[in-house]
Amino acid sequence: MIIDIHTHNFTGRTEAVVTAAKQHGIDRIVFLGDVFRFGLYPAPEEICKINDATLADVRRHPEFCRGFVFLNPGNAPEFLRAAGCDVGAQQGRQH
Repeated sequence: MIIDIHTHNFTGRTEAVVTAAKQHGIDRIVFLGDVFRFGLYPAPEEICKINDATLADVRRHPEFCRGFVFLNPGNAPEFLRAAGCDVGAQQGRQH
């Protein structure tokens, strides 16, 4: 199985990316989001829009796409808590 783990779902290009990946024998792609859509330092509500778009793209192609959540280190704990994640054990760890 070939998985492309670094695919950006830039606004308006998702279908073209999925089609091209399939044509090139990719079995699955992982979206990172349109991370430059709002510049280098997006506001929290802009980060939500990026993540919402990634989720919508994954839902359109659930058999083929997965997605990473885009977080800003300055407010990542708040985002994770709002999503219901237990951040205590992970806070401060970087991989």
